[in-house]
Amino acid sequence: MKKEVFFNASKITDQKEFHAEIAQLLSFPDYYGKNLDDLWYCLSSYIDQDVRIMIIGFEHLQNIFADQVTAFTEIFTRLQESDSPIEILIS
Repeated sequence: MKKEVFFNASKITDQKEFHAEIAQLLSFPDYYGKNLDDLWYCLSSYIDQDVRIMIIGFEHLQNIFADQVTAFTEIFTRLQESDSPIEILIS
């Protein structure tokens, strides 16, 4: 059975807070660089792959990552399209 993790993004105010919250929620390593490259690395290879991440308020996150929205969205799209057993449910 997959571990379920809920991430309420609608209350995030900036990129710094996003990275802090996601790192804590998914137990990223201390060396997590709090950037999109490290986000991809940790999601694709560091965390327990038997997890279901439920993100509420994803559109709000896209607004926060305004100038990086394509790269940000691509991370979650690539993860869903890869062979990774991680499930991401976005609402």
